[in-house]
Order: sequence, then C-alpha cells, then structure tokens
Amino acid sequence: IPNDITGPVYLYYKLTNFYQNHRKYVESYSWAQLRGQAVAYDDLTSDCSPMRYRDGKMVYPCGLVANSIFNDTIGSPVNRDDTEKTYEFSQKGIAWKSDLSLYKKTEYEASQIVPPENWMQKYPNGYTAENLPDLSKDELFMNWMKTAALPSFVKLYGINKNAVFEKGSYATEIELNYPVSIFGGTKSMVIGTSSVLGGRHLSLGICYLIVACISIAFMLGFLIKQLFTRKKTNNHSFLSEFNGEDSSANNALDNASSIAPNSSRSNGRNIL
Repeated sequence: IPNDITGPVYLYYKLTNFYQNHRKYVESYSWAQLRGQAVAYDDLTSDCSPMRYRDGKMVYPCGLVANSIFNDTIGSPVNRDDTEKTYEFSQKGIAWKSDLSLYKKTEYEASQIVPPENWMQKYPNGYTAENLPDLSKDELFMNWMKTAALPSFVKLYGINKNAVFEKGSYATEIELNYPVSIFGGTKSMVIGTSSVLGGRHLSLGICYLIVACISIAFMLGFLIKQLFTRKKTNNHSFLSEFNGEDSSANNALDNASSIAPNSSRSNGRNIL
C-alpha cells in the first residue's frame, strides 16, 4: 500500500468471463425458498433444474445461482513488517439494506433438504440442526445472488468503515476453492474506496453511458428530421377560410338563439 487509505475501505473479489446474465442462469432460483418458506417437494419451481433435487431430497437453496457461489476465503491483510498489525475486514454491512429484509431463515427441517452439489465441501455430511444455513445473515450470499450484467464484475467481500489502511507491505491468506479454468476466466482480489461518484461498480456506469449514447443519437435524429422536413406555410388563405367558417357558425348560433325564446313561449304549456 503506497499511501495511507482512509475509510471506508472495501474488499472485492473480481471474476472475468463469467456470464451471470445468461437467461437460464438468471432465472435458476426459488424466491419462496430464499424468503424462508418450506416449499413442498412437488411445488419446487422447475426453474431450479438441474439443481432442484438430489438423493431424493430437495436442494436448499436450489438453482444454478446458489450452486455456483464464490467460495474462496480471503483473510484480512497482515502487515509484513509488524505482524501484530492486521487490517480487519468485516462481512457485516456489505449487503444492501433492501436485501436484508428479503431473505429469511428457512422453515425446513434439516432432514428434508440437502446442500447444493458445490456446497458439499462446506457440508460434507449434509445439513444438521446445528449447521443449517441462515440466509438472512449471510450477506456474501445476498451479494452473489444479485446477478451481474456483464461477464467481468466485482462483488463486495468485506468492509472497514473507520480504520485507516496504513501504507506498507501486507500479506493475506486466501483459500482457493473456486475453479475458474472451466469457464476460461480469472479471479482476483481488489481493494478500493468510494467517492462522490460511488464505488468500483463499472457495470452500472457502462450501462448509464450506453443509455446516454442511445438518447443522444435519438435526439440528433429528431433534430435533423425537424430541421429538414419542416413544412413552410407561406399561404395564409386557410386562415381566412377558417375565420369565414367560424363566422358562419356564429351566425347560425345567433339565429338559433333568437328563435329559441319564441319557441319556448309558444310551447310553454306543453313544457310545463
């Protein structure tokens, strides 16, 4: 770290060539499960296929998105010159507040469900009453479930809101569990801060730029159309014609109003 970095400091992991925006992948989850509902065996959404059932039980959480969660572990950086100095990153407060209210603790019994296939390293013996995951507190899981729009993306892994990240040389331990060679991608660790323009979320900025360019193109197209296809009206005779028609209409109304009182008087008895 060449210079002191004032908080908040964010720790991200970055993946490349990972297409979370694939239609089949994006739809492969069960909102009912994520909201804590004990969905019946036959009612589990088919969108979770092929990660829907395993060993005759329901997969929890089901679907391709949950099954492919990033599972490398990144330790807090330790100062190499003074090993007693560790810059601690917390995984609390890394998810959106709106997401915290969406995810609920499951109502399933541990005997009803099994972990996704790629979770077996963490749960080699399956779920028990003691290790059943509480998704309402797993903010790393919440961040992963927000699928990225572009194939290269970063997701928040940890945060330190207050402490200064002092300059120096640091080492961190990373447990490598996540395979990237199978999809021809890369993975890396990114440390960054935020400014008035926001944090290191390039995908949202790129989307804004694309929409802005499209809007400018449409604006120029409509401007050119307005300048070169506008009709010039030098003949104002239609105005006199309109005034003439308007005068005729007014005369007709005047005649009708002059006749109406006589008619009402003559037929007053019938009206009453």
